[in-house]
Amino acid sequence: MVDTSQSNRTEALDQDLCYFIEELDGSGKNRKENYSVIAKEVENILARYQPGDFNIVLFSMAGGSGSVIGPLVIKALLEAGETAVAVLVGSDDSAISVTNTINTLKSLESVSVMVGQPVVTVYHENTAGVPRKVIDDEVEFVLHALTELTSQNNRELDTQDLTNWVQYHKVCPVRPQLSALSVFDNRQEAAKQIEPISVASLYADPDKDNPFGSPHYATVGYPREGTMQLSDQLHFVINTADIEETFNHLTERQSELNKAYSSYRQRKAVVDVDDDVTGDGMIL
Repeated sequence: MVDTSQSNRTEALDQDLCYFIEELDGSGKNRKENYSVIAKEVENILARYQPGDFNIVLFSMAGGSGSVIGPLVIKALLEAGETAVAVLVGSDDSAISVTNTINTLKSLESVSVMVGQPVVTVYHENTAGVPRKVIDDEVEFVLHALTELTSQNNRELDTQDLTNWVQYHKVCPVRPQLSALSVFDNRQEAAKQIEPISVASLYADPDKDNPFGSPHYATVGYPREGTMQLSDQLHFVINTADIEETFNHLTERQSELNKAYSSYRQRKAVVDVDDDVTGDGMIL
């Protein structure tokens, strides 16, 4: 866990697994507030927590710290030749949250262009009417599913298979872009995903392995007996079409909020020229 906010310290956290930038105490949803300090810390963060064969970077897009830390860590990992996936949580509860979410999405697209690699992301959103626990549970499912996929305990699925699944531009005639990853626990739903580029699957029973869709790249593994916990099959589908859908949804929400703000009234000042104002602003 990497953060700037002391308010997120809890006794439940293993402090050896926490990296707090001590001179800071949050960014107050202002992504510019601590950008320069955070950028200087990324090298130290990755020196303390060495990358693995597969890296999952989970962060909020709506705040001011995680939405800066996350993309910078992803960029550093990809520049170092590591394999990484970003798990994102956006928000549409206010103008600043939507703007931060949009700009974080744009930042990840920019990182993809700069490093010349796909930035593969799983997007979730905190939104009105949906309890946060529901989104938390969805995110936890994705994290556990990715853990099963990358456990190195799956027959016929090695590290390079997974690297090429994420870094699809190495094996596909598709230019690298900000990309969306969707995770399914049944083949029927996975097959509905449009314009699949790269697919990885796990089957507890190899006889149920049945290719679907028209991906450029597909890889499959068969977990060793007793190691698959979530489902008897899992499918991980990467495309770029879903990014456009997410971006359009966010910009529509931004326009909706701006339209609401346009009707807000600007009240007249209660202080006027006839008031006797002292040098320190007091009216006596």
